[in-house]
Amino acid sequence: MSPSLRWPVRCAALAVGALLLACDGRSNTSAPRPDAAPPLPDASPQAATWGVVQVDPLILSVWGPSPNELFLAGGSPTGGGVLARLDGDRLIRELSGGPTFWWVWGTDRDHVWAAGEAGRLAIRTPQGWVDQPTGLSERAQLWGGFAASPDDLWAVGGSVRRGGEKGVVLRSQHGQPWTRLEDPAFPTETNLFKVWGSAANDVIIVGENGVALRWNGAAFTRLPTPGPELLFTVHGQSGGLVLAVGGTTHAVVLRLEGDTFVDDHVPEGPPLNGVFVRPDGSALISGANGVLLRREVDGRYTNLSRADLQAYTLHAVFSGRDDWAVGGDLATGTPGVVATNRTPLPETLPGVPPLQPDDASLGTDASPPADAASPPADGAHARVDAAPPADAAPKHDAAPPSDAAR
Repeated sequence: MSPSLRWPVRCAALAVGALLLACDGRSNTSAPRPDAAPPLPDASPQAATWGVVQVDPLILSVWGPSPNELFLAGGSPTGGGVLARLDGDRLIRELSGGPTFWWVWGTDRDHVWAAGEAGRLAIRTPQGWVDQPTGLSERAQLWGGFAASPDDLWAVGGSVRRGGEKGVVLRSQHGQPWTRLEDPAFPTETNLFKVWGSAANDVIIVGENGVALRWNGAAFTRLPTPGPELLFTVHGQSGGLVLAVGGTTHAVVLRLEGDTFVDDHVPEGPPLNGVFVRPDGSALISGANGVLLRREVDGRYTNLSRADLQAYTLHAVFSGRDDWAVGGDLATGTPGVVATNRTPLPETLPGVPPLQPDDASLGTDASPPADAASPPADGAHARVDAAPPADAAPKHDAAPPSDAAR
């Protein structure tokens, strides 16, 4: 099946974790919160300092080792996975093709990894991006990763496809192959979405049904959460604030207090996808309908949302010298957006592809394998716990083959 056909089929049949946007393009409307959360405040004047750049692929993740160098990951219905780099003022494509990438992370510019669809996991080398074997089936998705050091790496995921793996936790140490970990604390029917740690002996994993796990260097334990709300991303600062965000019908922000996640009382709004806690204790949070929030050090929320982003899901955020939010129209798979308060805005060349190819260095336009999975059409909008049953018929007229995954 061609990528162009695979996209609507997957839209009709899949619901991807914290991400599941209704594929018919309907706008998400959050249900009222049972605890009567305060409404979202009017947009702050700080919102006017943000600019927006549209690009062809969805951009699902952003991470940077320095103020003038960022790495971006994503994909498109027709072009497959995309890895790009902000080099000074230019967005440069480093790789395109193969399954979509969901997350990019690292420790410095020489140690960067990306993970995504079909169990894909790649490392950036001086010769280009190189895929690494994970032992996962093509039905698996890796939605998040974390590096405690260049020699201690984590990746997590699961699957929304029939027969796919659940509760996936991978680890690689000292350059050894990726190994799937098994532990009684791991969920067997639940997807895991993100992993973050303050140190090698303090790593937190979050996922569906309010699942939160903690690694103390010797064992995993379950962390209590207020309820079964989906948790999509976790981030924090060592010895400081740690937040987990998500939700399926409304915004959820949880704050780690000791060994328990408690409600942080975020204002009422749509589900959330991205969070980044700054060293000063403030945080940047993003989600469906272009929502962009700043959590102040004292716990107050400032609204940075812009009207021109309401059609998009802001899937991930990153903060260094400047703030960044990335995402796109997850109902159709394009366009993608890069929003930032950086001046000047990044430059992209006109034409196709909008991300400028890098002919000088890692310009590896790898062709996707014949059975490569196309980018999932999803977003923070739809319910993860309302996936169709195995025999459910797709809603669109592009029916999957008889052995197609759900």
